[in-house]
Amino acid sequence: MVFSQTAESNPVYGSHGANSIHALSNADVILAADVVYDVHSIPDLVSTVCKFLSSPWKSTNGNQNGEEKRAIFATTFRNQTTFGLFEKELDKKGIICDYLSLDD
Repeated sequence: MVFSQTAESNPVYGSHGANSIHALSNADVILAADVVYDVHSIPDLVSTVCKFLSSPWKSTNGNQNGEEKRAIFATTFRNQTTFGLFEKELDKKGIICDYLSLDD
């Protein structure tokens, strides 16, 4: 899955707080594997992706480079209900999801 940037910006709450968000602001890609399996963690996962995609990306010298951020999830489709919830949460945040298969 590849997610595109959204204009919405919501706070992300978690055990790492501002330090994690600061680290995310210096990245251009989130790469995750097999994290879409627990329905209870999906809202926080989607909120984190939303915050990441909506924050400006700064290069190492502090300048915005204007390129689009991406979140890439490598995952196995195991449960329709879980993926349905994941897609619904992404849609509620205005995040566009593209699927790529190994056959592509």
